[in-house]
Amino acid sequence: MAFHIQYAAASFTGLARVSNEDNLYVNGKYKQPDDDKDHFLSGQVPVSRKPAFGVFDGMGGESQGEMAAYTAASSFRETIRRKPTLQEWMFPKNYLRESCISLNRAVCEYADTHKIRSMGTTASLLLFQKDKVIWANLGDSRVYRIRPDLERNDLTDGDRIRQLSVDHIEKSRLRKKGPLTQFLGIPEREMQIEPHIDQEKLRKGMVYLICSDGVTDLLDEKDLFQFVSAVDDVQEAVKDIKEQIIKRGAPDNATLVLCKVGEGQE
Repeated sequence: MAFHIQYAAASFTGLARVSNEDNLYVNGKYKQPDDDKDHFLSGQVPVSRKPAFGVFDGMGGESQGEMAAYTAASSFRETIRRKPTLQEWMFPKNYLRESCISLNRAVCEYADTHKIRSMGTTASLLLFQKDKVIWANLGDSRVYRIRPDLERNDLTDGDRIRQLSVDHIEKSRLRKKGPLTQFLGIPEREMQIEPHIDQEKLRKGMVYLICSDGVTDLLDEKDLFQFVSAVDDVQEAVKDIKEQIIKRGAPDNATLVLCKVGEGQE
């Protein structure tokens, strides 16, 4: 069975930050440095084209975080464009793992070249291939699977919306959120990154969400399910989520990508 992906994405600075240190990768497109205007992208693509999507939340302060996220997004494009080996094609989880290692090297090389001591970025990635979706994450940018077709009384909340990613955050009693234990920008001489990677079969109607913590710090899983399930159009869902984040103060940059699985090539 052939599938296609309807997608919509938004990235915006928010109400408290001066610049947007987030970036995104949407079927070949990403945000350029120093481009702080609000971004909105949407479209449809057949899974046969192996579409990929990503969210990157830069760290290191102002330009360092922005350049870390940009470097990861632009490097992801080059990685996706590279023809996979036979082994990577047969085992796409390995393909995403090698992609994460490549992105990490790119961020580290940029830091070394520009003599920056501390910079990095989270990463949450989606890759659609044949009849499956593969995801990977480093840091606290999340990946969710949402089933808008399930009503409140159907099964459990975990079946309606489920976090597929793992939060790589050090537990802290002193702060609400501890430092990240995994991210892009860790030199290999210090530690080998260990992205969380998994996959599952595609099903018509499934929706996948990847987003930065500028979204999840303000909206919980019930909120996200409500906004996604309330409309059939992923573009409207993304606009509604953005509007709600703004209403709640938008203290951080926020980036999200919604992907809905449909049947057929068109």
